[in-house]
Order: sequence, then structure tokens, then C-alpha cells
Amino acid sequence: GAAAYVRPVVKIELGARSDTEPSATPEIAPYLAEVFSDEVPDSRFTVHAVAPERTFWEKVALLHEETYREGSATPKARLARHYYDLWCLITRGVAERAAGDKALFDRVAAHRAVFFRRSRDAQASFKPGSLRLLPADDRRAQWRRDYDAMHESMFFGEAPEFAEILAVVGRFEEDFNSGRHRDFGPQL
Repeated sequence: GAAAYVRPVVKIELGARSDTEPSATPEIAPYLAEVFSDEVPDSRFTVHAVAPERTFWEKVALLHEETYREGSATPKARLARHYYDLWCLITRGVAERAAGDKALFDRVAAHRAVFFRRSRDAQASFKPGSLRLLPADDRRAQWRRDYDAMHESMFFGEAPEFAEILAVVGRFEEDFNSGRHRDFGPQL
């Protein structure tokens, strides 16, 4: 059920597979401060974090790789969150900034080629003109079920339907592959 979807653990990735550049130091506040602002005054603080543009390309790469899994392979649980995250990053303008940074795209592609196992087809096609982000039609129901399970337990308020998420991600994929992003030049 919904309770089993979100595990009561925090996973921190450390080690050689982590690439933390570029980074940023955003200011954040705990959720408690939104509810108890008088009791938790001056609760904002900065954290050192991976830049959202890097996170965007990492999630794009992961979902691109997922489209090359065998047709009958069920997606791992909790992967649909990456579609939601992409939707958030696209609708908040992060994707547009990321798409203007070819050096960062190339850095993420090179890093994943060294540290993450993926098919040769996925690796060779991770470039403008052949990027694949949307799940195959025969796998969409599996992805939607995973998202629906997440939807029940991970959101505080309203969240988009999975079809809306795929529509936004699909528009980004189409724009990126058509060369509508200024710094990526002609199709490879």
C-alpha cells in the first residue's frame, strides 16, 4: 500500500560515483517554519547542494536509459518520481537554463558513461536529436501505477496527473531533439 511506498530511511550517496559540480548554496527553511512561524523565527539557512541544472540532466539521463530496458522489464519501484521531478524542473525554468549549457550536458554524459552501466544504444543516443524520455506505450501503465503509488504518499498538496507530466516531459523531449535549444548547435 501507500505506507510501503515511502521507506522510512534517508539515503545519502557518497563515493566515486558522485559528481557534485556544479553546485549552489540555496537558502531553505524547514516545513515546520511554514506552520509555526512564530515558534521557529529566523529558521532559514543555506545548504551546499548540486545545482538544479545538474540534477535535471542526471534525471534526464536516467529516464533516457530506462527507455532502453527490455520491454517486459518492470521499472523499479519509486522511479516514477523522476518524471515528477522533471516536470517540476521543466515548469520552473530549470530545463531551459540546463538546455543552454552544453558543457554540463557533456559532463553528465561522460560521468554516466564511466560510472553507470547502461546499454550501448542508450549511451550512443544520449544526445540532441535522439533523446528518449517517454516510456514505451506498452510500459506506460507500469509507470503510471508507480506514480499513483507515489502520489498517495509523497505529496503534501495537489500534484499533476501522470498524463500531464508525460505531456510536459514529451514537449521538452521534442524541443530538445528538434534543436530548439540555442547552445547545442546542429544535430549530431
